[in-house]
Amino acid sequence: MRDTVVIPFFVRRLDVRNAVFSDIELCSSIQKITPDSTNLFYKNTLEVVPNPMLVYGKSLPTVPYYAELYNAPSDRFILKTEIVSYYGRTIASKTQQRNGNLPSRWRWGCFNRKS
Repeated sequence: MRDTVVIPFFVRRLDVRNAVFSDIELCSSIQKITPDSTNLFYKNTLEVVPNPMLVYGKSLPTVPYYAELYNAPSDRFILKTEIVSYYGRTIASKTQQRNGNLPSRWRWGCFNRKS
């Protein structure tokens, strides 16, 4: 007996002229590790462990995040990372100046729970 399942999968086309971010991955942890091709969570010198439940609080007081930037501007630019509430209020914000002389970059960081 044989069966087949067909599931359409659409890949978003990257704009080759403008800067484009990947989706943001919210994680349970991110740490630098030695290259490991067998590690499912290995990305760009990091172990990026996702948090599919997206639950943060006392047991997980930080919000690690990871994203990739393609076609970064060739000059300096400002990268702003924010956590925004459902109602549009900025809860936390970070701003960094970056150089964009690479065709692709990755960004990771962590927001800590305020005491």
